[in-house]
Amino acid sequence: MNTLNFWRGAGVALILSLLGATAFSVFSPLFGTAISARVIIESLSLIYLLVLLYQTSARSGRLLSLASWLLMSALLFLFNPTILIWLTAQVGLIWLIRCLYRYGNLWTAATDAILNGLALMLSLATAMHTHSVFLSLWCFFLMQALYVYIPGKCSQRCQLTDTTANTQAGSDNFERAYRTAEAAFKRLSARS
Repeated sequence: MNTLNFWRGAGVALILSLLGATAFSVFSPLFGTAISARVIIESLSLIYLLVLLYQTSARSGRLLSLASWLLMSALLFLFNPTILIWLTAQVGLIWLIRCLYRYGNLWTAATDAILNGLALMLSLATAMHTHSVFLSLWCFFLMQALYVYIPGKCSQRCQLTDTTANTQAGSDNFERAYRTAEAAFKRLSARS
């Protein structure tokens, strides 16, 4: 797994916020606010999903994750629900995929669900009070960057792997020392 840190997530948040705000200001006068918002939500969620998949070391399930995003996006465009349902569906998919690749128990997955809910509420409150697409996206993705502080299953697995490697190295050292001592004892016995 690539090294996860908050500052990398904050950089991704800044890039996605700038990209989303710029695209919204360009496409909103051309296609209307509703269509532009939906297309930008879908585009940013795909980019963020690709970032999440890039950060994981697991090779299995990537194609299924992309297919599930594509299916959900097609259903959203087909039924065209309210913008709040679009946002909730995309945030829910981000949560599910992060749980799939990162978390090993229910408590960490629930913590991530709370983080996603807070990120969505903070971005909606920011949008209502400032009417700024950039600030809303910035608040959302900056809150998403905090997920690196939720312990994942890699930390448990890595600790177990390190312990096993240390045990095997200690066992190998013991075997080597035992063989060396036995050979020295045989040489001493042969001289006497």
